[in-house]
Amino acid sequence: MECKTERMFGNEGDLERNVTFEQIEVSNNIMLNNQNELCDKENLNTSSEIANKICKDLNKAQENFIAPVDEEFLADDTLDKTIWEDINKAKESGAFIPTKYLTLIHGSETTTKIFAKLVVRNGNRGEPVIVLAYTDGGVSPELEISKAELMRISFGNYGVKENGFDKKDVAYASTLIKKIGDRILPYWEFDIGMTLMELLKLLSGKLSVLKIDRGEELDVKMVYSFIYKYVQRVKSHPAKCYIIRRGFYALISEDILEVASNMNSKVPTIIKMLKQNNLLHLQDSSVGNQCEVKGVGSCYCIKMLAKYQENEVQDFSGNAFDQL
Repeated sequence: MECKTERMFGNEGDLERNVTFEQIEVSNNIMLNNQNELCDKENLNTSSEIANKICKDLNKAQENFIAPVDEEFLADDTLDKTIWEDINKAKESGAFIPTKYLTLIHGSETTTKIFAKLVVRNGNRGEPVIVLAYTDGGVSPELEISKAELMRISFGNYGVKENGFDKKDVAYASTLIKKIGDRILPYWEFDIGMTLMELLKLLSGKLSVLKIDRGEELDVKMVYSFIYKYVQRVKSHPAKCYIIRRGFYALISEDILEVASNMNSKVPTIIKMLKQNNLLHLQDSSVGNQCEVKGVGSCYCIKMLAKYQENEVQDFSGNAFDQL
């Protein structure tokens, strides 16, 4: 029986664990590719006859389901070794570390570096996330350590028993630290030169200076600004005479879709943000998120800022498209 350690990475909850593998005499080391040679027979510790049959069956299966490639339409597939080497050098220098929004909180030029940021999800104020950047140019996934965890660990004196701290709080802090360790330590490197406890204290002290990554979380100012700029751009076009009404902008589906495209976002995300901030006008008779606007039909009715109403009112009566 041969035992070896396999480091298993995936979701944050994955742990580094010891996995015992039974050494099997027949190794099914079958190498598949899209060329004629589907098997490396020398790696099959079995008879030549069985190996040939396996390869023949695999070839047949692939031929039945995969269309042949016409090489005439392909460029030369020779690897540019110079480019390959340059990319590797760039990676090792840290060129591909995703530093946007990240703040360096620990590390040096010759060690693994620890970056951190706050990630906004579902309207929260941002949860701390760390990213480890290794000396070979690789990076860890984003590893979250929530504010709640940091606060409760602090309340429990980081799991250290001392007078003045409630024993239950201390025990709970110790449990939380172990859970965080399960998430973080699979990505840890010994050249970091600090303990997990020290990292938690460091991260707690840096929260106020971390940058905020909103990801797909939209800011209402940005959403409204894009809508306003879109209206100003199209309002003079004969086909858009309907778009400015008394107290609101009437956007049909194609309008809101173009706004979403300009923002590199999605219509449901934008509508949700407008509703949350009371900027979407709805009536009791509204169907979904749209109102029926006279002469136009179903529209997303975006409330207008009072300051702009006097200068922007057009308010065509009847059929807006009669103005074309």
